Formats: sequence, C-alpha cells, structure tokens
Amino acid sequence: MFFGGEPTMNIAAINRVFDALGGDNAPQLFGIVTNGTFSRKEIQHLLETHKMTLTFSIDGPQDIHDFLRPYSDGRGSFNTVLDNLRWAQQFTRVGVEATFTPDHIKRGYSLVDLIEFFHSIGIDGPHIVPVAPRNGYRGFEPDILIREYKQAIDYCLQSFVEGRPRWYTLLVNILGAFADGRKREYLCPAGVSTLCVDSNGDLHPCFMFVGAAEFLLGNIFHLDKSDFEKRRDTFIRAARKSNRSNCSSCWASNICGGCMGSAFWATGCLTDNDPAWCELQRQTIAYAAQRLSKLHSDQAAWQCFVDTLTKATNDVE
Repeated sequence: MFFGGEPTMNIAAINRVFDALGGDNAPQLFGIVTNGTFSRKEIQHLLETHKMTLTFSIDGPQDIHDFLRPYSDGRGSFNTVLDNLRWAQQFTRVGVEATFTPDHIKRGYSLVDLIEFFHSIGIDGPHIVPVAPRNGYRGFEPDILIREYKQAIDYCLQSFVEGRPRWYTLLVNILGAFADGRKREYLCPAGVSTLCVDSNGDLHPCFMFVGAAEFLLGNIFHLDKSDFEKRRDTFIRAARKSNRSNCSSCWASNICGGCMGSAFWATGCLTDNDPAWCELQRQTIAYAAQRLSKLHSDQAAWQCFVDTLTKATNDVE
C-alpha cells in the first residue's frame, strides 16, 4: 500500500518498490491510497503499467467532504476527487476509505447515509472507519458510535433481504468470521500482510504509523533487509492477539478486528487495546449475531438474504 502525505507526488518511489519486488511478476498486490487530487497523466501511466488499485479518501457528500478536506486556499476538493474517481474506474478497481467523524453527525449524516451515498456513486463495500482519538482529540462518544453501527447493521441486513444489497467492511468482516469459523489471530493486517510506503519512500506497518519514527521499518531507497525483518517481526508479535492485553479473556477475540494504529494512539502502548473500540466490537458482533438469529427464524426472509449475499459475493469476485 502506498500512502502519504499524497503518494502520487512521488511516482519514483512507487516505481522503485514495484521494480524491486518483481515488477509485473510480483506476487504482491499493490494499491495506492490517494486524496484524489492527482495528475491524471502520471496516474494513467502508472495504472496501465503496473495494474495497481486505487483507494480514494472521500468522507461523504460534498458539504461534509469539503469541510473536512479543503485545499490549502479553502476551496473544496470534492468535485475534483469525484471526477478523478469516475475517470479511474475505467483503468482499475477503485475503492473508498471514509473517516466517520462527530462532524458528520452535527451535519446530519449517519453511517447509513454514507453507505447510501457511496452506493450512489458506484462504490459498494466502502471502508468507513471512525476517526481515531489522537493528540487529545476524543473522537466519538461511545454510545453514539455504537448506535450508528447497530443502525447500519439493521439497514444492511434488511437490504439483503430486499434484494438491494448494501454493505461496508466491518459488516463483511463479521459475516466472514461467522461463515468461515477461522480464528482471527492478529488484530489487523498491519505489518502482517500489508506494508505502507509513504511519499518519501519510508516503510511502515500501515499508514496509521506514518511519521512515527519508532515504527519506521526502513526506506526503500536504502533498505537494510536484516534490520527491516527484525523491526517487522517485533511489530507482528505485538499484533498477535495472544500477546495483547485483554484479548485472551475476551469472548469476541476470535472474531473481532481492530486497528493497531488507533489502539496505539489511544493508549500510548502498542500492545494495549483501546477499551472503547473493544466495547464497540463486542456490542456490534453480539448485535449482528442476534439480528442474524432473528432473520434465520423467518425462512423466506433468510432465503432472500442468502440468495442476495451469494449473488453479491459472486459479483465482487
């Protein structure tokens, strides 16, 4: 994953990593997280040459996005970003990552509203994450966030029953965990199956640690592979749930997911969990299980749900 700053400002770093890892024959998947204000000419060449995916940072409809992501001169960036997203869809698979903030609630936007908005612009399954507490910023009050997530679960499950599927990544992860029964060994993929390269060529376990010197894994332009592996292994040990506080005694540990970055910035310790996030996960997982159980008791509704879910899964694949 290439992140920034804005990674498209350093195309040389992207090309260097791609070539170093095997070019077109590389087994890795490459993606760019962008604010969407890039130069199309350079990006088109990159996409056509390397077949990378793009994830756009869009926080919702125009008024909230422009409020949260203006240009330095105060102009809104929404129109440019949306135009570039639609342009990019002709070259590669495009996704969206949105940061859900208290400002969304103040402006009348619920989590459900965001899911519907992204569907309206051709993006299903957006990755919508709550803003992380950091540097004294508290973020959401826990009860508000729990309410939003429960309402989104109700809405999405009903949409599958009605044959008009809507979903977002947290729900997909929960359904996947229920379906396959596999233990989720790590809190998140950071450092385990993903790496982030910032616009200076610095390597990090994920974008949440960009700029944090203590989690720098190296730099692609002068990489010490032995030191890189040592630093990465240390991080992976911290990501393993068996080494994290409270996970071993939590009933949701085998199902839940989280964010190493959010947990660190909330607690100041890499192996500590954010209690608010853990409670959100437990309540969300329990609520999803309750709603699925109720849905299963209605044979006709359950069959509609399964049929729509199967079709949606096949369409994505």
